[in-house]
Amino acid sequence: MKTEIKHKIIDNYFKKSLKYHVPNFEIIYKAFSTIQKKSKNYCKIKFLRENFFCYRYNFDIENFLMIIYDIQSNKLEKIDDKIRLFIKLNPNFKLAILLLVRVNLTLNFFKIQENEIKYALKYFPEDAFLNNSYGNYLSLISGNKKKGQKFLKKSIVIEPYNEEYLIDLALNSFTIGKVGPSKRFLIRAFKLLGNKNNIIIEDLKFDNLKNILIILKHHKNKNKLVILSVLLVCMIFEYYGKFSDTIKINTFACQLFTDIKELKFKLGINYLNIGKNSCGFKLIYEANIDNRIGHKTPLPIYQGNIPRLSKKDIPFLNKSHILVWLEQGFGDHIHFARYINILKKKAKKISVIGPSSIIELFKYSPDFTDIIFLSKLKIDNYCFQTYLFDLPYLLNSSREKIKSFTLSIEKLRKNKKNLLEKISHSTLINKKKIGIFFEGSKNHLHNHYRSIPIKQFSNIFNTSENQFFLLEKNINAADTEAINLHTNIINCNGYIKDWSDTACIVSELDLIITCDSSLAHLGGCMNIPTIILLNEVCDWRWGKRGRKSNLYSSVTIMRKKKEDEWHKMLEKVNLNQLIST
Repeated sequence: MKTEIKHKIIDNYFKKSLKYHVPNFEIIYKAFSTIQKKSKNYCKIKFLRENFFCYRYNFDIENFLMIIYDIQSNKLEKIDDKIRLFIKLNPNFKLAILLLVRVNLTLNFFKIQENEIKYALKYFPEDAFLNNSYGNYLSLISGNKKKGQKFLKKSIVIEPYNEEYLIDLALNSFTIGKVGPSKRFLIRAFKLLGNKNNIIIEDLKFDNLKNILIILKHHKNKNKLVILSVLLVCMIFEYYGKFSDTIKINTFACQLFTDIKELKFKLGINYLNIGKNSCGFKLIYEANIDNRIGHKTPLPIYQGNIPRLSKKDIPFLNKSHILVWLEQGFGDHIHFARYINILKKKAKKISVIGPSSIIELFKYSPDFTDIIFLSKLKIDNYCFQTYLFDLPYLLNSSREKIKSFTLSIEKLRKNKKNLLEKISHSTLINKKKIGIFFEGSKNHLHNHYRSIPIKQFSNIFNTSENQFFLLEKNINAADTEAINLHTNIINCNGYIKDWSDTACIVSELDLIITCDSSLAHLGGCMNIPTIILLNEVCDWRWGKRGRKSNLYSSVTIMRKKKEDEWHKMLEKVNLNQLIST
């Protein structure tokens, strides 16, 4: 009887869809699906089962099958703990490791540990799901997009007709600058979707994209594929300057998938890209995405119990305590912090929560003396909460030219006296000091397009009358080798712990040359002459043309065309003229 129940669990399990991507036990299913109650089959089935499950090593197969049964029954509470306990008691049962990784990759992708995926891949190198997931992990979390492509491609080799894996590969290809291959992989995925529904898809024309979105309405992984498809189509269109097309397709997607908030958020960004800021910020606010902070800063459970600030609340805030969440990247924090003071004039009390690195910088602003800054949430009687990015809309300030906050440079330098002394030991006398920032966050989807290889700065580094301060953190070995070829470069990586340290070093500089990065905002905020080197397709806040920025008076913009090389663009930089002005 016990054996029959076990067999029934196996059969019932395999007849259900693999909704949560538990291991593909197709081989087992083929072996056990012919189970009959006739006694003559018992010995054969017993042998197959024991042989496959390594029963001879005394693995706890009953509990393993019950874990699988719980997953298929959607009993997911503490499922991670159950599997880990099983692995602890059965460390050599590799199938359990595969189960753990696949469950966590599906349910807790941003919490999975890289070593767990690698360990599973060691024993199951031909598992398409594992290869795809590790490729996405490397691309989206570790920022190692080129290495990630290797695993994403392998998943396609194993499962060439998996449209989800093709779309992942298409996104990865775009992020490493391979726009043509990205487009081809995406069309290939769309063709597969079309073929399954008897619709011919040949290109990325609007009617074809409409058909794809309609098809995806019934896909088992609808949300992920819709978001990625629209995101990637928009990025490809933006690359070719087709900004109106991005709005057209995203508007259709928003109408078709009213439940997918991310589409409305992306549509808001689309409008910011064409300079329609009021409409853009309104859509971003209305999208009401629960977590815009990112996986590295998890939201507290009770955050949802604090009412969200709305426009109708603004006139009645004189007795209110408002919690403001910093979101997006550090550049966004510096850019949008200017709106905090406007909100403070309307509210009784403001608390701002964000990463400790940027919070330390804000504490040096005389504009924020009445603001409470938190790096960890403190339980308090908050009346409302809001995201920093929503303030332009809430305050009706999206069109206004508002000055950035300022920093108390004297206080900063006084508190960072030890840091300045360390820097002075390496500083050359009678040299102009120029800060360099050549690469943004590796996780950013557009990092390839906005970053500049350090070797492209070689001609500038060869100028003997200047000394250069590299303000990057975590510089890789290849870039370090290129830097060491020049004696007039100080690598500031070891001096920087948070953004207040960076600001202290910036206070020493005569000029900053940077890619589109958070340092561009810091230089502008501190009124240091700053050159921002932009690719043709750049972030919305710098506009599409012109050399001046509406955000910072000390910023000069240099725009690269697609056919240009960065080093040729840098040759046009007249350092002496810029420093003297």
